[in-house]
Amino acid sequence: MSQGAKGRLAEARAELTAAAARARTAGHHAAEALLLTDLARLGGRAADRLAELARTGDGDLIAVRARFAAAMAGPNPQDPQELLAAAHACRDLGADLLAAQAATTAAAAFRRTGRTRSAAAATQLAEAWSRCTEGARTPGLTEPAAAAALTDREKEIALLAADGITSQTIADQLILSVRTVENRLQRTYAKLGVSRRAELTEVFGRAAAAR
Repeated sequence: MSQGAKGRLAEARAELTAAAARARTAGHHAAEALLLTDLARLGGRAADRLAELARTGDGDLIAVRARFAAAMAGPNPQDPQELLAAAHACRDLGADLLAAQAATTAAAAFRRTGRTRSAAAATQLAEAWSRCTEGARTPGLTEPAAAAALTDREKEIALLAADGITSQTIADQLILSVRTVENRLQRTYAKLGVSRRAELTEVFGRAAAAR
């Protein structure tokens, strides 16, 4: 998860996918399920394999992990009700971190459709459940709610920029042109309601501190 903590989502997903594949080859299905759940948290494709593990494995927790991954990988826009249902299923089994992240994502999905009361209620659940995680955090819990409107690439670039990394260095790391980086930043500014790079640091300040 080190790459994900630095905002390099593509690299983090690649690491987790490779690790899950190794666990699968070794027959360590419990470890594979954990890795795939982390992959789902970062927006990676894990739902189908987790569903397969849930069908063939024992225990309700894998089934809940599969439901979480399926909800996180839902259509664009994501279904906030399914995300909230997955959150409650996770909570019922004591998977508070998954519950909090699913509720956080549900809140963002409600907010995108203008359902502010539902968004507020989901946020309250997420905050209550996150207090039960003894300080554990995932990218979905540390990022500001406004960042839910960003694409993965926009979020990736924004986090790097918020850490003070130059556009040229970001372009080199992500194998993009500087112009592409700057264009993505401009779209990010518009979505977040900011106008310059320094404000990104403020928006993502809590997330950066948690990393």
